[in-house]
Amino acid sequence: MSRDEKLAWVLAGVLVAFVAGSALRELTGWKEAGVGAAIAMPTLVALFGMLWVADDWKAALTAAFAVSFFIFLAGVVALAFLDGDPIPLEGGAATIVKDYLALVGLVVTAYFATQAVEKWAASWQAAKEADANARIAEAHASRASLPPERSRPTRRP
Repeated sequence: MSRDEKLAWVLAGVLVAFVAGSALRELTGWKEAGVGAAIAMPTLVALFGMLWVADDWKAALTAAFAVSFFIFLAGVVALAFLDGDPIPLEGGAATIVKDYLALVGLVVTAYFATQAVEKWAASWQAAKEADANARIAEAHASRASLPPERSRPTRRP
């Protein structure tokens, strides 16, 4: 299965998980649990799905945080512009949302910062290797320009 097909399956799983969590909120009396499920279920699907696609925990963790952030953002926009039964964000809930947004920002920033540091370190290492190879080539060139050494010393009478 190609990477694009895997990503399509993960995206479909995220959307199904989001719809299932949203249905839990809309079709049952468990409003708060549905909000949590609408965020947590797609996040878990994105985390394990990206581990399957990328085989890299940093990419999977960042994707999971990004998915949960965009779902949260879509939920806030939907509650702001659509009629319905909004859940007020007061007291502890407001603190959790604020801290969660800070955590998402920290994780995404750390992901891109580590990518930049890794690329810089790789380019620095390549430059050091190129410099070392140039010095070795220069040493070989200067050695080739010297007169050949004699294998046996000559005797003088």
